[in-house]
Amino acid sequence: MSIPPELRVLNHQLSTVPTAELPHITPLLLRNVLRCKGPLSSPSTNAAKDDSSEASAVHKLKNHVKRLLEGKSAEGRFAAIILVKGIIDVGGWEVLREALPWVRGLLAILTKPDPAASKRLCIITLSSIFVKTHQYQSIVREITTPHLSPFVTSCLALISSKSTGKVLAVPASLTESVLDAFSTLMPRHPSIFRPFAGQIKQVTRVYVAPTFCDGFFVPESLKESARSLAVLLHQTAPKNTSGEEWGKNVRELVKEIHATADQVYRAVVEDWESAAGYVPQPLDVNEELHGGGKSKDDYPAWTGIDAGLERLQGLLNYLEEHFKHHTATAVTVPLGIIDDLLTRLMSIAAPQTSKNGSASSGMRLHPAISREEREGLWSGLPQTYVGVMGVYGILIERLQHNFTSLAQGCLEQITWTFRTAKQDEKYRAKAYHVIAMILPFCGSGLPKPSIDRMAPVIVSCCKELRTADEVIPAMALKDSSGKAISNGVANADSFLKNKPILSSANIQDTAVVKSAKALLPLFFTLIPQQNLEAYTRAELDRTAILSHHKEAMLASVLSPFLGRNGKSLPSILPHLCRAYPTDAAVEALLRPRLPVIRQSGPIMGAPLEEELDEDDDVAMDDLQPVDEQEKLIDNIDNTTTTSITTINEASSTGPAITSGKTKEPEPNHWGTSAPGTKLYTRKDPQNKGVTVPATSTSEGAPRIETTTHTTVQSTTTTVDIVEEEDSDDESVHLEAGLSDSDEEEE
Repeated sequence: MSIPPELRVLNHQLSTVPTAELPHITPLLLRNVLRCKGPLSSPSTNAAKDDSSEASAVHKLKNHVKRLLEGKSAEGRFAAIILVKGIIDVGGWEVLREALPWVRGLLAILTKPDPAASKRLCIITLSSIFVKTHQYQSIVREITTPHLSPFVTSCLALISSKSTGKVLAVPASLTESVLDAFSTLMPRHPSIFRPFAGQIKQVTRVYVAPTFCDGFFVPESLKESARSLAVLLHQTAPKNTSGEEWGKNVRELVKEIHATADQVYRAVVEDWESAAGYVPQPLDVNEELHGGGKSKDDYPAWTGIDAGLERLQGLLNYLEEHFKHHTATAVTVPLGIIDDLLTRLMSIAAPQTSKNGSASSGMRLHPAISREEREGLWSGLPQTYVGVMGVYGILIERLQHNFTSLAQGCLEQITWTFRTAKQDEKYRAKAYHVIAMILPFCGSGLPKPSIDRMAPVIVSCCKELRTADEVIPAMALKDSSGKAISNGVANADSFLKNKPILSSANIQDTAVVKSAKALLPLFFTLIPQQNLEAYTRAELDRTAILSHHKEAMLASVLSPFLGRNGKSLPSILPHLCRAYPTDAAVEALLRPRLPVIRQSGPIMGAPLEEELDEDDDVAMDDLQPVDEQEKLIDNIDNTTTTSITTINEASSTGPAITSGKTKEPEPNHWGTSAPGTKLYTRKDPQNKGVTVPATSTSEGAPRIETTTHTTVQSTTTTVDIVEEEDSDDESVHLEAGLSDSDEEEE
């Protein structure tokens, strides 16, 4: 077999291109490696004679990579790391079982003064090797077990000092790569990471809930990586105590959040009382606001209201992270103390400014706290609410129906804080998202007072979805009293007509609009419409129409509104049809589901369908009352029975004539229903002397099944006559052969 050209090119380039120039052609080298999957993954021990040249070329490539890994050039080591990663991804087991020299070379790079980019790639490559070898126990014993501990030690030495425990000034991207590698490998090898759990915990404490006082910037991705790794540390607990360790960590974290809230909320005299037995710590209001840094294992110290609010938000995100990851064993969730904590954090709201300019609030303010600290607290409360709602959201995802007992209380807290925090866009987006998760659990049972308190949320959600064509440019400037302002400066663009309308895609890109779009249909389907005010429902309908929200318009049509005075709002079905004329859901809503009526074969002597399809007036003229059942039986005795119609009652107790072979229901052209207990018959057009009883298809009517037998000349229908109960429906029903599916719907 001939050698692939890509493999020849690889060996030629690695032999001729100077080592210092290899980083420039690494994309070309990696592309050629990915095209050599066949020769790299083929068994080398069982190679045939005609494949000896190919095996020789593969062996030559591996030697080139090994030479670059062990070389003195940093550029060559950089290119070798990329080649090792590509060859292992393509070659699979055949390459892994011979990767021991590469693993040793990669571990040596972590201790050399190579650039941070090379070390990041080295960490990623080694993590990939350890993950891929996890399913091969022989390779695990040969490669992973003896080299994973040195790998962890080298990585920790890159980002922290073992003697002092402080983090080193390294790029955040390198620290993030180390923490991500630990998060990937720790669930697979918890016993190997157990000796390093204490040092890893000290490192992650710095990045779990950083503040402005730390002196360095921490990217959001690094925060998430640190929180994820800190949560997974419970898996390193000995024996089967990982579940207990997880619960212990959650309870300690709740206490830490309470202690931080004691400091941050000291400007307010709280009316909250713990239902879980927590006692707030006494504070010295003469000291500067501070927290943390009390011990080596504590979180870094912070001072000031801004840093305190940031620490509080970081700890809430850390608590949320505990419920995002799977645990090795079953755990007990301390839901009581968590709900107690979240209730406390949501019990504080900023005072609202009245129309006369004075601030009103039902809370008591601490007189010894400065005005600057209080205003800093008011400005930072929305981000605290976002953290609380994040915990509520992940609890709903995990607990599902077990969250029902807390659903309405959570909804009340969000609607109460919405008044003062709705100016924050992140808060609104999170509030819409969490409310959409809560309503399926408690929406149908919400009383009218709760729905009235939710009116600001509904109005705000509608405003989020207003499109640009609703905005009418003001033609004159006016002050707050409505008077025109002379010598005012107007925007000249507002007088231009035919301005381009913003596309809906540009408006829907923001997170708050997406959350509002998901919440709007739920106001129709999950909230009792009779508890809504008429103007609120009208606003919802108007928003659904103007925003072209198909799901909301469908929900409005399917959930009609009937006010307390008995008046109903007009349906928006015409607007739905105009907006989505070709939509399948709208077509199914408009077009009634008419069943397909299957016609059986013609019966000798039976009238044609055209003859039976008469006008309603003619059918009513032919109806004749019959007082007793015996008259009908006497008229039937002289004819030959050709078909038997059995009436199967809806309940199993009713008598019925069962036939041996049944067919699909056929339309009953004789049937009518009339008030009272009087029965009606109709003359058979083929047999002048025979009258046939009429049946009814009103609600609760029995199903009609037809069995056809061989006929001779005439047709006779035998029925069981069952007197129906009195009905207020005096209309005449002339269609009897309804399908099974329609009767089930009725």
